[in-house]
Amino acid sequence: FEALAILDPSSFYDIQTLGGIYMQMGELEKSMVFLNRALELQPLDGLTRLNKAKLLFLLNQKKEALELIRQLTLSKEAEIANEAM
Repeated sequence: FEALAILDPSSFYDIQTLGGIYMQMGELEKSMVFLNRALELQPLDGLTRLNKAKLLFLLNQKKEALELIRQLTLSKEAEIANEAM
C-alpha cells in the first residue's frame, strides 16, 4: 500500500487503508499522517473518522478522541454510530 499511495496520492482507499495498517502495526505517528491525508480527501468518511478516534485514544489524546466519538454517534451511518457507542 505504500507504493500505491506514492503512485496515486489522490487514492482515498489506498491512503485510508495504509493508515489503518500502520495503526494495527503500532506505528501510530505514521498512521495519523495517513488518516489525516485520507480525511483531507474525504472529510466526512465515517470509517476513517472512527479509526482516527481509536488512534487518538491510543495516543492518549482523550479529549479530542471523545469529541470525535461524540460526533460519530450522530452519524447517519448506523454501523458507524453503533461502533462509536
